Parts: sequence; structure tokens; C-alpha cells
Amino acid sequence: MKFTRLFVIAIPALLTLACGDTATVNTPPKPSPAPSIAATPAPTPNPIAASKEYFADNCSSCHQESGEGGIVKIEGKRLNVPALTKGHALGHSDEQLAKQISNGGDGMPAFKDKLKPEQIRDMVSFIRKEFQGKDASSASQTQENSVSAAPADTKKKMPMDMPKH
Repeated sequence: MKFTRLFVIAIPALLTLACGDTATVNTPPKPSPAPSIAATPAPTPNPIAASKEYFADNCSSCHQESGEGGIVKIEGKRLNVPALTKGHALGHSDEQLAKQISNGGDGMPAFKDKLKPEQIRDMVSFIRKEFQGKDASSASQTQENSVSAAPADTKKKMPMDMPKH
């Protein structure tokens, strides 16, 4: 009987210990994902802003800050600088303006050695937007439409070069 009593007491005690003593496993918490650092996009260069700065430094002394041109005295010479806001500049295509900027002529210096071709295109866009209130593509389209609408014998090529004085 002693053995039975021991057995009756020992079995529940063992079961209690076995079931009640759960081994705690220390599992480290999962690391939270590192906050993703979004790649900061490189600032996109603004070609109009760069052209505006270049114009202010290199072109405004003749064409004026407003693009109105007029009579200026450069290196002892009086020049009648054409306006970029009216007249011939409005009637020329983007390609003609780019050629004038690139090659210069009649008092205007050539900029082909100072500006890359894309910078010259950006300068044309700047002139169209800043002084003529349009973008380069609409200016070219307007110029093409006006040329194609004119009869063949009345089409004249207007010189872009500044008049000599």
C-alpha cells in the first residue's frame, strides 16, 4: 500500500512538473527591417536656368537683359543689336537662331567654341521662352507654317546678322 500511495502521489507530481515546467526558449526577436533609404534622385539640371545665367554673363551686354537689343558700344564700335523679342528673331527657325549663336557674324561673336551644341539648343529654348513667350517647338512650327503659307516668290530669307555701322 505504501507503494500505491507513493505511486498515486508521485505520478500527479511528475505530470505537474512535466506539464507545468515548460522550458522557455529565448528566441531573439526578429530584427525589424532597416528603414529603406530611398535613393535621392540627383538634381536634374535646369537648362533654362543655366542658359539664363549664361545669357546674363555673355549676351545681355549687347542684347540687354530684356532682350530688346538696340544701339550699344562694344570695344569702341557702335552696333545696332537686333532685338530677340521682335522682328527677325521671331521669324527665324530654331535652327537659324542656333546657327547665328554658333557662328556669330556682323559684330556678334561666335559661341561654337564656348558652348556645346546642346547648350546652344538650350539657349534657343531660353530665348523662345524668356523673350518670345513660347517654347522652341511651337516657335519652329509657327515659323514653318508662316513660310509654307507664303507664295514661293515672296519667301525671303531675312538676315539674322546684325547690320554693320
